[in-house]
Amino acid sequence: MSGFEVVGVLLGTIPLVISAVKHYERVARTIQILRRRAKVMHALARSLRTEQRILENTCETLLGGVVPADCVKPLLAEPFGPLWRDDKISLEVERRLDYTTEDFKDLVENIKEALQELRVKLDLGSDMEVKEGSVVGKRALLKIAAIAVNVSQHEDAVNKIADANRKLEMLLAGNLRNETLQRRTFEGKLSGLLKIVTWSIYNALRPSLPCSCAQSHNVHLGLPVLPLICIDQDVEKTVRKLDFHVTFANEPQRFRDQSHTTWAWEEAGNQREGKLIRPEDNLAEFPQLSNLCESFSMKPQSAIYGYIADASANPPSKFGVYYPTSSDNSDTCLTVSLSSLLDQSPGPPPLSWRHRIAAVVAASLPHLHGTPWIPPKLASKDVYFIRRHGKADYEQVFVTTKPENSSAVYDDGWDDSASYDSNPSLHALGVLLMEVMLWKSIYDFWDDVKSKYSHTPALVFLNIRSDNGFSCTSSVLERIGFSGGQTYRDAVEHCIKCDLRCDFESLDNEEFRDAVYHYVVAPLQDTARIATVPMISGKVRFACTA
Repeated sequence: MSGFEVVGVLLGTIPLVISAVKHYERVARTIQILRRRAKVMHALARSLRTEQRILENTCETLLGGVVPADCVKPLLAEPFGPLWRDDKISLEVERRLDYTTEDFKDLVENIKEALQELRVKLDLGSDMEVKEGSVVGKRALLKIAAIAVNVSQHEDAVNKIADANRKLEMLLAGNLRNETLQRRTFEGKLSGLLKIVTWSIYNALRPSLPCSCAQSHNVHLGLPVLPLICIDQDVEKTVRKLDFHVTFANEPQRFRDQSHTTWAWEEAGNQREGKLIRPEDNLAEFPQLSNLCESFSMKPQSAIYGYIADASANPPSKFGVYYPTSSDNSDTCLTVSLSSLLDQSPGPPPLSWRHRIAAVVAASLPHLHGTPWIPPKLASKDVYFIRRHGKADYEQVFVTTKPENSSAVYDDGWDDSASYDSNPSLHALGVLLMEVMLWKSIYDFWDDVKSKYSHTPALVFLNIRSDNGFSCTSSVLERIGFSGGQTYRDAVEHCIKCDLRCDFESLDNEEFRDAVYHYVVAPLQDTARIATVPMISGKVRFACTA
């Protein structure tokens, strides 16, 4: 039984003890020689009720941001309910408690032991109810009541509960006070490692596409999703546990004589007890691939084609390229951009999925800034999903690049940076977050905008420094708040206004990246985390798609 589940048991047990004490109080009031001692039982019930409220308040604080606000009260009202055994909630509670988890469990056990002491001294059954059957006479009940009203019988147990309760309060207060700093420190280290890994993937991929048709290849990197819980602050271990997926596509307009196929590959190596096996140990018997296009035209003899390597790394990083194991084929699977989904106007995914997509995309800005995988101004045309059997799969979010010349991919033909005095990358993220939540292209938010601004970047017509831009932005933010909630609206507003209280508004600046995480990424991650869809770390390997 987890420490969190034990808390639920305690919240359900204390009221039972209080009920038994009140029963003894009523008995004492009916017996002349015990009436004066009824006050003792009343004081005991009052003390236990106070400790019950303190423990409930502690739990409510602990659960803030872990479960939806409207679910906290029902959870506390049903202490033996299934939510107390929910693995996701339990793991997230442990993340919040961090290295004090064991101390928390010990204090909870102290309260549990004190309640058991009270159970014995009050002569209660295992279900915390008074042992009063039809055969129990008044003399026996008198004896039980006389023992129960003795102050010395319960004072130590109540003090033990009160002491543990106070320590729980102090422990949690300290954790919450340091939570933001710990997360920002962890996030900073994580971003650095993710950039190294994703650069290595890109460096390994680029020389493996020497064919004349290289310009037709789109490569999509699955944005890494952190696991639900990161108790262990070992950043390197956390990154090693992540799965990195890459899809490799041929554009049909340039490859009319071939099927439009997307292949996927991932970093070689298996995870065992959190340790990454050296890729070269697994790949020594397989060939290094110098031409992926040629390799994909042949069926391999085993589940793996071979590997590609980043020679610039020390030691060189190797990545396995696997034969697709999915039952899907190019006729039933396609890659589809977010912009295409928005233009096609299908029904939006559930709100919980939109929150999750937004959190993953927002995290990519500090994580992958400066790498070839995301452009300076990330837009819906750069975000991809896999469409299976005609239905978009929102499980994993991809960003796209073309390895032959990444700088050319992001040329929009319009230099709008000079017309905007804040960070264009952050503003573009804000626009993208708007589109994700409302599930519309930014040019479809208003009836008259598409005709007026169809060729104008959003950075220009949503520039809040202009009267028209301020009016348009304000109207969208109001709709965003209605659809996605106040936290989501605040994150978008910080992006559009770039009001992060930093002297240097550049993602190359560590202080600015920390501010982006604090004001934008972390709130979106918290909102997604408490949504009904769990944030998983992408254990599914995407193989053959199109």
